[in-house]
Amino acid sequence: MKTQAPFRYSFIITVLTIIISLQMFSQDWVKIKMNFSSGDTIIPTFQADFANKNIGWIIHDAQRKISKTTDGGYNWILEENNSNRKWYLFVVDSNNVYMKKDYHWISYTKDGGETWDSTYVQSSHTGGGLYFFNSDEGYYFGMYLYYTSDGGKTWSIINKNDSLVIISSMQVDFIDRNHGWVGGGHPSVIDGGFIGYTMDSGKSWYYPYESLYYQYVTGLDMIDSIRGFAVGFGSTFFKTSNGGLSWDQTIITNASYYLNDVGFMDSANGWVAADNGVFQTIDGGSTWTKVTLSANTAYKKISILRDDKIVFAFGTDASLLKLDLTTDVDEPSENLPQKFNLYQNYPNPFNPMTIINYQLPYDNYVTIKVYNILGEEVATLVYGMQDAGYKSVEYDASSLSSGVYFYRMLARPADGGQAESYTNVMKFIVMK
Repeated sequence: MKTQAPFRYSFIITVLTIIISLQMFSQDWVKIKMNFSSGDTIIPTFQADFANKNIGWIIHDAQRKISKTTDGGYNWILEENNSNRKWYLFVVDSNNVYMKKDYHWISYTKDGGETWDSTYVQSSHTGGGLYFFNSDEGYYFGMYLYYTSDGGKTWSIINKNDSLVIISSMQVDFIDRNHGWVGGGHPSVIDGGFIGYTMDSGKSWYYPYESLYYQYVTGLDMIDSIRGFAVGFGSTFFKTSNGGLSWDQTIITNASYYLNDVGFMDSANGWVAADNGVFQTIDGGSTWTKVTLSANTAYKKISILRDDKIVFAFGTDASLLKLDLTTDVDEPSENLPQKFNLYQNYPNPFNPMTIINYQLPYDNYVTIKVYNILGEEVATLVYGMQDAGYKSVEYDASSLSSGVYFYRMLARPADGGQAESYTNVMKFIVMK
């Protein structure tokens, strides 16, 4: 039987993907012994990050010290040592770093740690995570959800009603100022967890992953607005390919119960820090391989420098693993969708905002339009040429009355050739 061209093309792409991924996997890890000016040799920390391949910060010694490296992790100079507990760390760049300290303080430096200032922010507990878009704009999840636009000097309240996301969000990631994701522990369930997302800068949150039986979420990494990864208790790995509307859940075989962090260089190549070592995937989380030999070192933090193509993993025995991927490695073509799809919008029913995800296996001329129950067109959401990939469009239905509506996607080949076209229709409900 004659082999069809699409099959041959798919086979070639699969082989190239395996070769590229194996090249990345074959890179050698360098184990760095971290030397601390404070003399510490045991570093049980969850908070550490790099600004670039040379400069980074770490919180250590029962969260009472913060140290800085300027030589890629070999030597660490103590910057602060006092009784104030340091909970969360966010490194913007080599000059701007933010840190949650004790119950009520956000500390920040604008000069690379030479000096630190602090601002009082009301909180009744240690609070949750920090996220900054640049040196001035960022969020703090404390007693309320706070926002600053002046580099941490003043903070305004964005949300004070959603106790789940405010109190329990230890993991925070944003793609832009509107779209963000959070994960953490469910306050009413031991080891229970949740993942939520916002489309309106934190004013409202949705929780497709919230259950008394799901696991506490300890790491979260969104690589774009569609694809993301998370880890949690119970050796649990989570993956979304629709912007967090749903999460696939699997177990990493041979990993410890406690998974502490996750980071991906692209949609295929990622790493997990666990209490029994570091695990690596080259296929988007379908399979995992342990890359550390010692079973006695727990790894607590993964730091990914995508621009520099460097991965760091922080161990509790004052060891730092470094993986340098500076050999040019393109993201595998396999990570493009293999078929068309139009997903159900979320949330649904909604008022007034919803998001529609869809995917294109190759470049297409795409239209997505909204119709009322009479078949009359009421909105055009997408119209024009689009590259292959995972796509997303927001829709504001403020102008529509309550009721049932339909959205239709039509995709036609870019060159007008014989590649397949695609059309699909889905229903949503506007509820006001």
